Amino acid sequence: MLAVWRAGGVYVPLDPHLPSQRLRHMLQEAGVGHVVCDASTQDTVDALGVPSVRADAAPPRADGPRHTPRPDDLAYVIFTSGSTGRPKAVGVEHHALDAHVAAARELFELTGRDRVLTFASTSFDASLEQILPALSVGASVHVRPDEIWAPEELADHVAAAGITVMELTPSYWAEFVARLDALAPRLGSLRLLVTGGEALPADPLEHWFAHLPDVAVVNTYGPTEAVVSATAHTLRGRPEGRVPIGRALGSRRTYVVDPRGELAPHGVPGELLLGGPELARGYLRRPALTAERFVPDPYGAPGARLYRTGDVVRRLPSGELEFLGRNDDQVKIRGFRVEPGEAEAVLRAHPGVRGAAVLVRTLHGDPALVGYVAGDGLSEESLATHCRAQLPHYLVPSAFVLLAALPLTVQGKLDTAALPEPEAREAHTLVPPRTPAETVVAQIWCEVLDLPRVGVHDDFFALGGHSLRAVSVASRLRTAFDCPFQVRDLFEHPTVERLAAEVERRLLELISQMSDDEIDLSLTVDL
Repeated sequence: MLAVWRAGGVYVPLDPHLPSQRLRHMLQEAGVGHVVCDASTQDTVDALGVPSVRADAAPPRADGPRHTPRPDDLAYVIFTSGSTGRPKAVGVEHHALDAHVAAARELFELTGRDRVLTFASTSFDASLEQILPALSVGASVHVRPDEIWAPEELADHVAAAGITVMELTPSYWAEFVARLDALAPRLGSLRLLVTGGEALPADPLEHWFAHLPDVAVVNTYGPTEAVVSATAHTLRGRPEGRVPIGRALGSRRTYVVDPRGELAPHGVPGELLLGGPELARGYLRRPALTAERFVPDPYGAPGARLYRTGDVVRRLPSGELEFLGRNDDQVKIRGFRVEPGEAEAVLRAHPGVRGAAVLVRTLHGDPALVGYVAGDGLSEESLATHCRAQLPHYLVPSAFVLLAALPLTVQGKLDTAALPEPEAREAHTLVPPRTPAETVVAQIWCEVLDLPRVGVHDDFFALGGHSLRAVSVASRLRTAFDCPFQVRDLFEHPTVERLAAEVERRLLELISQMSDDEIDLSLTVDL
């Protein structure tokens, strides 16, 4: 990242796990000339047909190019979900990033003594907020591996590395707080938790401050177009109602306007508009969309702009902002910014689909995308395969409902009220658990997925599981079997049968390492 800027380039993070078709579009949209990779991603880059630079092969060059970027040069390009079926490329200039780094450094009160954990993937702009302010004051940065840690693993790392500041999404943080009774003693070095990306629930804060009264929580809010975090609110206790998203961060300005564009009074809901120097340049190669979302600022200096967030907020008597929802179809699911229209456009491109709609429904207690599809010769499996080939995992619908035709109102519009709720998935022939290990694994799945029963051949992810639910399963397996488990184990062994077999293998391996005196035969009879 730093070398790209030193050489005068623009930083464009790419997730190698994305479908190749999507990566090709991103490369073209951003005008990427070279991709920096290593041995593990070389084949992916070669398949994309773009020149590569191996960061782990060539020795460092002391005489490499040097470039001092101008304030209005692009610093980075980040892609977000788009309602047209194509991700949008947001371009941010150096002056805006520089201003945000300074504001975040002050908000988090960072010093050279801090140890900051970067939990966000580098394909998201939140990682910049976790890396650059820390480096700018000489603090050390600890990068999470390319996998989601179970809460116990995170706590172990905080203790071992002496982490003082970490940033988590609210969804993951809630899973972490649920295990705080056991984990709190390992968090003695922590002084600050930063959270953002979705609404922060208030209830877990009471549990958090009961165990960690001296660890403040900073709730941040901000769209990619306003450079990571645009507002912030510091908590030292549980609030009475919703958790505010706070006040403008840095030099930003916040306005709440009614549908006519007039300023809304305190307490009256309206759309949030963001101004100030910390705004993106706009959407690359999308001048019409840029002009629609980045509008002239009637309250600022000549040439100043405002970004229309589409978020509905209200200003509290204290002057802080409270998030209420959206004025369009965009949603946040497990911290990911999702435009259902993007998944809808991909479904409509399927040759057998006559009509499609993607809505947010509640599945197993969580918000999820559901695809409603009318067509011929379709199956849920074929539709899921079609979507996975073009969309990131968080945009692939969790369930599909096949219909003879989409219901319409008398005006010819989609009748969303007439769309049926998706049915819970269950194997056609449910094979019940047959061993003690399968019984325990199946019970954990039922609790996590809120299902009455599961069969040994059921797939965790086909039943509505996702990475955060996998975090919960891994934690419960560690407790139930007193044996280390990681989130990736569930991806590698996604059925009850396969996961239980892995449990038995690990337990037998542990037993084989014990001395005869350590083995209590009564605990091994079932195995």
